[in-house]
Amino acid sequence: MPARQPSPSPPAGTVTASQPDPAPRILVAVDKPLIRHGLIRVIEAMQLQAQLQTSDNVHSTRELLQDPGCTILLIDAAQAAALGETGLAGVARCRILLVTAREHAGERALTGQAQACGMLREAEMQATMEALLRTLDRCSVQVAQPDCCGLCLARQTWQPAPLPLSPRERQVFLSIGAGRGPREIAAELQISVKTVESHREKIKHKLLLDSGDALLHAAVRWRDGYGLHEVESASG
Repeated sequence: MPARQPSPSPPAGTVTASQPDPAPRILVAVDKPLIRHGLIRVIEAMQLQAQLQTSDNVHSTRELLQDPGCTILLIDAAQAAALGETGLAGVARCRILLVTAREHAGERALTGQAQACGMLREAEMQATMEALLRTLDRCSVQVAQPDCCGLCLARQTWQPAPLPLSPRERQVFLSIGAGRGPREIAAELQISVKTVESHREKIKHKLLLDSGDALLHAAVRWRDGYGLHEVESASG
């Protein structure tokens, strides 16, 4: 049998056919039905040129992420925690928004925060949701870069929320939220316990808190990304 001849190379300048890239996909991986359906309605109304997929549990999310082409992943705190930092880091070329009940970024990092472009509040206004999604849909950056990603609307959601406190008072307030007592705070900030107590009183006055317990409650909530005066706490 004669030897098989190799296929001739195409002439110079010839455009060869290549495998098309997978169709872009948006995956909404959110456990809560009300939040999931709300996000679906917003995305469908935007008419983005991408296939929309949904998942209400982490097992389904893992399977869907096995296929390439996921360009935007909206994932809630529970599923992000189940996937872990390693699982989220393995989602190549996918822009991630963490869907959370938080009102602001807080000081306690969420699982997946290092991999996510930003966070999306469950109670976010529709116009802001659309702006965030369009920002990620237009993004062409393969690896996060400080010079461009720092100006991204999604990245700005990680910025600390403002408080009507001086820089030192804010340090004391956040230390209270982390569970530190006056002596620990004094040692950490290299100030006297008396100065810490003075800052505590000023913070209570500025934040309209009437007791030490109210101050502690507000500081813990703020650290976790919630408002100062809400009665009910939330997770995620």
